[in-house]
Amino acid sequence: VSLSGIPQVAETLLKRDFPDIANMERYQDVGPTFIPLSFIPKFSKVIDPSDKKLLENCLQEAKERHDEEDQRRIKGRMKEQEKCIGDMAERVVYEALKSLYQEYPSAILIIKGLEILQPDPVKRKAKRKAKRKAKSAREMDFLLVDPYFGFILNIEVKNHLGDSKAKEEDESPLDKAKRELEENKKFLEDWFETDLSPQWQYISMIYTQELEDENLRGCHQCQSFIACGQEELLLKLLELYDKMIALRKRESDESQEGCFGDRKSTRLNSSHSSVSRM
Repeated sequence: VSLSGIPQVAETLLKRDFPDIANMERYQDVGPTFIPLSFIPKFSKVIDPSDKKLLENCLQEAKERHDEEDQRRIKGRMKEQEKCIGDMAERVVYEALKSLYQEYPSAILIIKGLEILQPDPVKRKAKRKAKRKAKSAREMDFLLVDPYFGFILNIEVKNHLGDSKAKEEDESPLDKAKRELEENKKFLEDWFETDLSPQWQYISMIYTQELEDENLRGCHQCQSFIACGQEELLLKLLELYDKMIALRKRESDESQEGCFGDRKSTRLNSSHSSVSRM
């Protein structure tokens, strides 16, 4: 098949892989769409991420044998093992979203590990020149797009969330998560601001397996957007939908009084939430 541009490629692949969405007439006709369809770990070679002692013993044996190739291999496996902890946290979030949206009565798109190119080719090229190994794309842990309620939810996943630093010049896990969420919002604005109604909401949320200090949740408003553990994540998502339903009802009442539609911003509206405001 010969196609002349990205829009044609996207439309062709959408019809091939997701015909229900391509031919959708009503949100209620589709239901949830997960990409990927099941959880795919980034570090599939790691069988037991807690078995650090075994690798340390193997490394020591390789050093005693003066086997440099085996040492490099084991060190690489140890680095994968450390990063695999993040995989485990993302699995918890993925399974929570699967259980929450299993019988969702409307269309919603849930993407794990979305990697999207920098929209500006000049910036993309400059980034590659500035740093040889720098990626010209941005990865987001979880992105949820709900067309019925009109919101985009970005969930940043951290195994541990704290305000402490290993070195003075380092970012704390909390500061890093806040920066990444704010950069993600700006990145999506650059891509989609001309295509979205100003009534769409952008929501930032952090999920963590371990919370260093309850005071890190910040103000009362921000507490709704930091979740520790799967049960709390599900609870906060349900609370979010309660707020959206109440907002929809209030806006419907206002529209009948002639007060609806006075928002003028073309940027993604983040008035309902944002951890970045902490």
